Amino acid sequence: MPSVMPSLVMATLAMCAFLARPTSALDEKQVLSHFYSNADGPNWTRGWDTDEDDVCSESYPGVSCDSNGRVSEIDLVDNNLSGSISPHVYTLKGLTRIDVSKNRITNAGWNRIEVVENMGNSVSDSIEVIKLTDNLVNSVEGLGKLNASLKELHMTYNNLKGTMPSEFF
Repeated sequence: MPSVMPSLVMATLAMCAFLARPTSALDEKQVLSHFYSNADGPNWTRGWDTDEDDVCSESYPGVSCDSNGRVSEIDLVDNNLSGSISPHVYTLKGLTRIDVSKNRITNAGWNRIEVVENMGNSVSDSIEVIKLTDNLVNSVEGLGKLNASLKELHMTYNNLKGTMPSEFF
């Protein structure tokens, strides 16, 4: 009578390989879906097909990916965005640049980064450029959490109140 042990071992190994596969593409899709929802995506000039799994495809205009297939840039200038930026966007590990200038963003999402961190996500240390010029952003609360790699911050023509975080000085 043949032993079922080899079959059981193979099935277990296959299941482990399946569960251990990288989930970055799925995670990035979820992050971009949050971004789309929070920034009134259905009313964008150039919208996204969030049913598409490949965030590096033409279904996500304004999204660029690096050679590893990770989201590296989000460029949605003058695209009729409104509302807020999902704080999850700041956890994209390959993201180096985000430009949402000339829209109607009221909240850059920095004030909710701590909530995202409490969910077990860490803020990316690769973000170098954030451009929010000509929006309706009214606060810089929480911005200090992005100071590790940030080289350029463009925020002219907004409704800013308060003081810059001490981490920038």
